Amino acid sequence: MKKPFLPFITLIVIALPFAVLAGGVTLFSPLKLAETDDERLSVTVSPSMAVGGKKYPFSYRTLARAGDTDAEGNTFGLLLDINGAALKNKSALRVSNRPDGNSAFERGGRFFLLTQFEDSPGAAYVTEFARGKDGSLTARSFNPVDFSVVSGSFINCSASRTPWDTHLASEEDYFLDAFAFDTETEEMTARHIGHCEKDPAGRITGGYSPPPFSPAADLSEWCAFVKGMRDDYLKDPTRFTPYNYGYSIELSPDSNGRSSIVNGTKHYAFGKYSPEMALVMPDERTVYITDDGSYAGFFMFVADRARDLSAGTLYMAKWTAEGERTSSSGSISWVRLGHGRDEVIKAVIEKKPSFSDIFEIAPSGPCGNGFKMVKAGGTALCLRPRDGKGAGVSAKFKDAREARLALSFLEARRYGAYLGATAEFTKTEGLAYNRDANVLYAAVSSIGSSMGDNPTDTSNAVMMAVNRCGAIYEGSLSGDNRDTSGAPIKSRFALSRLAPILEGRALKPGEYYAEENACHPGNIANPDNLGYSDGLLFVGEDSSNHMNNAVWAFDTVKKTLTRILSAPTGAEITGSFASLDIDGSRYLFINIQHPLGDHSRNAYGVKANKDYLKGGSEPLRRSYTGYVELPAPTATAGH
Repeated sequence: MKKPFLPFITLIVIALPFAVLAGGVTLFSPLKLAETDDERLSVTVSPSMAVGGKKYPFSYRTLARAGDTDAEGNTFGLLLDINGAALKNKSALRVSNRPDGNSAFERGGRFFLLTQFEDSPGAAYVTEFARGKDGSLTARSFNPVDFSVVSGSFINCSASRTPWDTHLASEEDYFLDAFAFDTETEEMTARHIGHCEKDPAGRITGGYSPPPFSPAADLSEWCAFVKGMRDDYLKDPTRFTPYNYGYSIELSPDSNGRSSIVNGTKHYAFGKYSPEMALVMPDERTVYITDDGSYAGFFMFVADRARDLSAGTLYMAKWTAEGERTSSSGSISWVRLGHGRDEVIKAVIEKKPSFSDIFEIAPSGPCGNGFKMVKAGGTALCLRPRDGKGAGVSAKFKDAREARLALSFLEARRYGAYLGATAEFTKTEGLAYNRDANVLYAAVSSIGSSMGDNPTDTSNAVMMAVNRCGAIYEGSLSGDNRDTSGAPIKSRFALSRLAPILEGRALKPGEYYAEENACHPGNIANPDNLGYSDGLLFVGEDSSNHMNNAVWAFDTVKKTLTRILSAPTGAEITGSFASLDIDGSRYLFINIQHPLGDHSRNAYGVKANKDYLKGGSEPLRRSYTGYVELPAPTATAGH
C-alpha cells in the first residue's frame, strides 16, 4: 500500500489464454522498457503472444472507471457509512482511488467482478458486466457490499477466490493496533489516539498534537485513517474497538449482483494482524495468510472442516536459516497459537478489552518473572500474558480460557512472538499456488529492516543481506509436519521450507538505468501481486524503485522472465490476477492504482518522475480499463 493517492483509479482487464491450447504453450513477446513520454504515461503491453505457435495481438477496450455511475445512480468506489449514506469531503463525494483485490464470478449465466478498496473505511463493489458477440465487456451495474453487520471493513487489500467460489478479502490493518488505543499506553508512544485532535464531542478532526516526549512527531495521517473508520463510518465513537479490524472476510456474490458476508461475521479465527492476502489450498482447509509490514509474521490456518473457515487452528511460522545464519533460505516450523471459532472470538471482541487486559507491560528494567521482550509490529515491549499463569486474568474475561482466546487471536502476532515464532518478516505480500509442482509462492516486497541483521533485536532469527528490490520465495509443502510442541498438523499442505527463486537487483550510481531507476528495470522490483497458471508465475509490482511498475511472466520451468505490461509512472499494480473463462476466452483482471500518484526514485535517491507528476493532466491521472479476447484455454477457470 502506498500513501499518496489521486482522485480516480481504473481497472485493467486483460483476456489471456493462460492454459495450454491444443498441446501448445503460452509465450509472450517481450515488452520493451517505456522510454517516451507517451509510453511512460500510459499502459502498454506485449505486442503479441503465441499459443500453440499461433500469434495473437493485445488491444484494450473500456470497461469502467472509479467514479462511474450506473443507471440506478450507484457510484463505483463511493465510500459509505454504516447506514449506507455517502461519505463526503465537504461537498464532494468520497470516491476511493484505491481498488485492490478482485474476484470474478459467473452466477446463473451472468458475470460479476467483485472489487474491494483499501481505504478507511473499506469498501467493495460487485460490478455486473456483459460480454458482447465480439468479446467486448460492458459494465451494467455497480452494487456496494454492505459491511454494517460486521461494523465495517478497513483497508481491504489483496484477495483470492476460494475453491468453492467465494471471495476472501483481507483487512491490511497498519493503523488499528490496540496498543495505540489503551489509556495506559498514551505516554509510551507518539502514535496514540490520545494525541489526535478532537472536537467537543470527542470525534477526531484529523489533526495531531505531538506529545512532550516526541515534539517533532506528526502523525496526522494516522489520525485521519483512524477517523475514517471510527468516526466517519461508525458515526458513534463508542461503538469502535480496534480489535474488530485486521482480519479476513469471506464474501459470497449471488446471481443478482449482491454480495453477503459468509455467516455474517469476519474470520476472527484467522487472527488479527495486518493481513495482505489469504489463500486457500486445494484441501479446502489449509489457508496461508501474509502479514504486511515490518516485524511481521507469517500465518497458517487449518480449518476443522473443508469449505468452512469459521473454526480451526491458527499457527505462526518460525524461521530457521539454512547453513549460515545470513542465508536467504530457511526451514519453517509452526508455533500453535490456539483453536478458535469466529462466533466465540467475536463475543470476546464485543466485550471491548484493551491491550492491557490481554498483556501486562513491565514498567521498567530487564524482563523477568514471565516477562519477555517482544518486538512485533516494530515496538519493543516487555510483556507478560494475562492468562492466569504469570499475570492475573483481567475482569474483562470470565475465565483464563477466554483470556487465552484474546491472546491467541486478538494479539496473534505478539503472542506468537512471545511463544517463539518469528516476527521479523518484512512486507510479505501476494501468494500463489503451483498445482503442477505442489509449491507455494510468496512475494517479499523488500528485504531489509526486520529481515536484516539487527543485533539488538530480541531473537534476530532473520539476518539476510538487504535487498530493497525484493524477491519471490518458493515454499515446499508436505503432509508430515508437526508443530513446535510435537503435535501433528492436520494438513497435507504444511509449509516446511522457503527459498528465493527470483530476486530484484539494486542499481548503483553510475550504472546504466541508474538515472531513472533504483532497481534494474530488466528484473522485478518490489513484487506484490502474484498469480500462477500452467508453468507461468505472474508478478505485479508495487515499487517506487522503477520509473514504471510492470507485470512480469516468469516461466517456472525455464526460469525466464518477460515483461508483459507497463503501468503509467506513479501507479501501483493490484487486483490479484483474478480470472474468469467466458465462451472461449480467459479474462485476467488487474487494477492500476493512482497513475501519476507515487514518486519513484533513482539510484541516487532523487525523485525521478517528479516532472511527470507535476505536469500530468487530469485525463492522464484517470487510467482506463482494457481487455484482450483470445481463444479458449483447455483448462478450467480458476484463480
